[in-house]
Amino acid sequence: MSWLASPFELKYQVCRLFSNIDDVSLQYKIELALAGMEDGPPSHLTPRDRIEMLQACQKSWNTLAWTSEETIAVEGHLWELFGGILAQADGPSSITFRQLPSKFRGLETFEWRINNLDFMFMDFAMDSSLDLLITIEVE
Repeated sequence: MSWLASPFELKYQVCRLFSNIDDVSLQYKIELALAGMEDGPPSHLTPRDRIEMLQACQKSWNTLAWTSEETIAVEGHLWELFGGILAQADGPSSITFRQLPSKFRGLETFEWRINNLDFMFMDFAMDSSLDLLITIEVE
């Protein structure tokens, strides 16, 4: 007898392996890949809940249907919107930041401020994913 499995035995083994995969978890991973997304941190949500949230999010993007609306006054000429954070200059040496809410990412509105920097700036840029704020100082 050969140490290699016959085609029939191999087929049975492959099918048995696939039968142990949780169909919902596999479907969630496929849906994530199709959306060009990656899974987030561990959560109390079940894979079924995550699929439903992902599908609702994708439907909202495809139809541009929002679930809530908030108007934010943009004052002055220095502001930046990047990575879900709106930053506005409050004079020549202070910046207010506002994390925009997201139902699908579970984010609430959150505000913070940098007051009275030791210098005056004429422009700024930011990258929240790098925790980076760049300012151009007035001489």
